[in-house]
Amino acid sequence: IGRDALTGDSAHSPSVRIAVTGMGKSANGHVVTVEAINEAGGTAAALQIEGALSDGVRVVERSVATIDYVPGHGRAAAGLYFRQDPRAGQLDVRATGYQQP
Repeated sequence: IGRDALTGDSAHSPSVRIAVTGMGKSANGHVVTVEAINEAGGTAAALQIEGALSDGVRVVERSVATIDYVPGHGRAAAGLYFRQDPRAGQLDVRATGYQQP
């Protein structure tokens, strides 16, 4: 266990990509639904996701969400809320960090 902690054994680290699965209106503006897809065997806890909406030059709005748990080779869903319509700009969505359970 100690060796894996020091060497960062990739067989036990998560590798998460974020896919946008939908966009729509919400009670307070707009929501972007996303899916976190863990392509490795390690588990990600408290996975942080950020969505940044830009006008092509600057970021005009950000939204964040946390997914409690994404198992190895598993999936989990979340939503990001925006006041502005994300279809009217450029949307960048990414995972920004996680904890090991």
